Amino acid sequence: MFISNNLRTCPGQGRTTEPQGGTGGSAAREDLVCEFSLRCEREAVPVSREITRRRLNRWACGGEAVEAACLVVSELVTNAVVHSGGTHVDVHVHRTPGALRLEVRDDGHWHRGAEAVPGELTECGRGLTIVTACAAKYGHSTTAAGTTSWAVITAS
Repeated sequence: MFISNNLRTCPGQGRTTEPQGGTGGSAAREDLVCEFSLRCEREAVPVSREITRRRLNRWACGGEAVEAACLVVSELVTNAVVHSGGTHVDVHVHRTPGALRLEVRDDGHWHRGAEAVPGELTECGRGLTIVTACAAKYGHSTTAAGTTSWAVITAS
């Protein structure tokens, strides 16, 4: 399932490394990063949600922010799996004081199915509506290399 995985906090400019064995209690004062790559298949959705949940809990993010972030990651990864035709999806979670930035990158070229307005009992078609409801900001960009979808969630 994993292509690559960097679940430790990444040191770098503007970032600090989590203390070894730390609980993440000081996360609100630090920029923290979690990145991982998965094959672009349906199993990536629950795996990405669980990795995100565990990391945000370790960083001691608030419960509402964790639930919103997990929902957003699920929807963005689902869109990549269903619409991109790519081979892998990269998930990037960046915690800054007061916010979570979630990015999902794929290496595919998106295609859309028949455009339909989701009905009350329809199981598909609400992903971006859910993302925009949970996020303070949302956007996406497309290049020859693939698509990046991102959302910012307020977190205390």
